[in-house]
Amino acid sequence: LIKNPNGTWRKILDASKLNKEIEKLHFKMYGLEEVKYLANQMDYASSLDLKSAFHHISVSPNSIPYLAFNFNNNNYAYKAMPFRTKHSPIFFAEAIESILRQIRIHSEIKILNYCNDILLILQDKQTLKTQTMEIMKTLEQFGWTISTDKCETEPKQIITFLGWIWNLKEMNIRMLEERKSKMIQALKDLCNTIYKNKNVKIRQLAALIGRLNFLRPQIKEASLYLIELDKAKTQALKSDSWDGILIVNKVVIKELKW
Repeated sequence: LIKNPNGTWRKILDASKLNKEIEKLHFKMYGLEEVKYLANQMDYASSLDLKSAFHHISVSPNSIPYLAFNFNNNNYAYKAMPFRTKHSPIFFAEAIESILRQIRIHSEIKILNYCNDILLILQDKQTLKTQTMEIMKTLEQFGWTISTDKCETEPKQIITFLGWIWNLKEMNIRMLEERKSKMIQALKDLCNTIYKNKNVKIRQLAALIGRLNFLRPQIKEASLYLIELDKAKTQALKSDSWDGILIVNKVVIKELKW
């Protein structure tokens, strides 16, 4: 169980062992680059959030035994699609896309979705507001539940989407302050550990690279400072597992100080 920021609890299925046995599928998810491509300066945007979105999709009876888990000495099994299995985002994206495709045909709104987060973009503020409410009704008619407390139905030129604040008036992007503070502290803690011990678990280094990669939309040069880090991680994995220890050389330490 993971505690949400609002104090409620969210159950997360540990599907790590199951995911190792599932065949890989190539599938491209929409993301930050698509927002940059779709949005024009002075556009307005609204956003919708689907509640427990994955659970709206039923699981094949043959798959249910593989989605069983134990909690407090009781056994349970998912009958709906859980979060954290490898293909869940793919199946969900295909299910919601069939509906969004029809909405696009009958609307001039530019629509982008990333899992349960949906961004609606249009230059005309009033039209966007009206059609946002209509799209909400359409989604509800198809059985989806809207998380109204997480939606931004009033069109804005500064809006939060995928953990970033998008300014469509000035066409720039910045990280949420709370997320930035947490990331800075996490990076400081990990970097201090590396400086002190001169070694780190390969898994921890990969997590650090992932965090720094997240900065690329706002800091274009970020990827330039990951070359030696990524090279060290790749080299270490050739002879060890993710839980192996990597001795950090001076070049890597220097790269961490950017």
